Amino acid sequence: MSSHVDVRERLPHDLAWVVGLAVTFFSVKMCVDFRIGVDAHAYWAAYRDAPYRSAPTTVDAFLYSPAFLHVITPIAWLPWPVFAAVVMGAAAATFAYLLSPLGWRWAVPLWLCCTGEILTGNIFWALALVALFGRRLPSLWVVPLLTKVAPGVGVLWFLVRREWRSLAVTVVTLVVVVGASYGLAPGPWHDWVEFLLHNAGSSGHAVGSRIVPPPLVRFPFAVLLVAWGAHRQRPWTIPVGMLLATPVIGLGSFTILAALVRLGYRPADHHRPRG
Repeated sequence: MSSHVDVRERLPHDLAWVVGLAVTFFSVKMCVDFRIGVDAHAYWAAYRDAPYRSAPTTVDAFLYSPAFLHVITPIAWLPWPVFAAVVMGAAAATFAYLLSPLGWRWAVPLWLCCTGEILTGNIFWALALVALFGRRLPSLWVVPLLTKVAPGVGVLWFLVRREWRSLAVTVVTLVVVVGASYGLAPGPWHDWVEFLLHNAGSSGHAVGSRIVPPPLVRFPFAVLLVAWGAHRQRPWTIPVGMLLATPVIGLGSFTILAALVRLGYRPADHHRPRG
C-alpha cells in the first residue's frame, strides 16, 4: 500500500523534472536555430529602428506600445549582449523568487520549466509579477495594458469588487504614462494603433500554438474567470485569466503561472518540505 502512495507522490515531481529538462533542451535548440534572447532582440532593435514594420510572429516583430520603448530607454542603449543579459537575468531571478517558497526539491525542476521564457527574453516574468503584486500596487497594470494589452483583463478584479480607488490609480497611471509618451513622440503612437487595427484579423485564428483556441474564443473565458475570482476572493484566477487572454500563446506564456506559488498554491506533497 505504501509503495503505491510513494509512486503517486513521486509521479508529479518526476514529471516536473522530465518537463523541465525537455523545455531546457528545446529552448537551447531554439537559441541555436535562431538566437539567444530572440524576443528581447525585437525590443532592442525596435528602439533603433521603425518598430512596427514586421508582422506578428515574424523575427524581430515588435507589438508593444511606444511607451514600452520609452520605459526601457535606460537599458535599450546598451550593447546587445549586455541588454540580453539584463533581461534574461531579470527573468531568471524573478522565477527563482516566485518559486522559492516550494523549496529546492520543487523549485529547481519548475525553474527549468521556465528556461524557454528566460532564454527568449520575453516579458511574461514581468506579467507574473503584476499578477502577484497588482492587487496591492494597481499602477502595475499599465505593464500588460501597454504591452500585450489583453492580459490587462486582471483590472476587472477592481471593477467587480468595487475597489474604486485602485481602479482610479490604474486609470490615472495609464493616462499619465500614455500622455507623457505621446507628448515625447506622437508619430509612433499613430503607427501602433494602425498596426493593431491592420493585424486585428489575427485574433480570429490560432496564433502561436495551433492547438490553442484563438484569442476571440479565449478572452471571454478570461473575463468570466477573473470576474468570478474577484467575486469569490480567488486571486489565483488572475494569472490564469491573464494567460487565457494572452494574444499569442507559446510555451513561455505558461510561465506566468509561476505567480500561483506566492498566491498560495502548493504541490500536493509540499506540506513535507525537503529543502
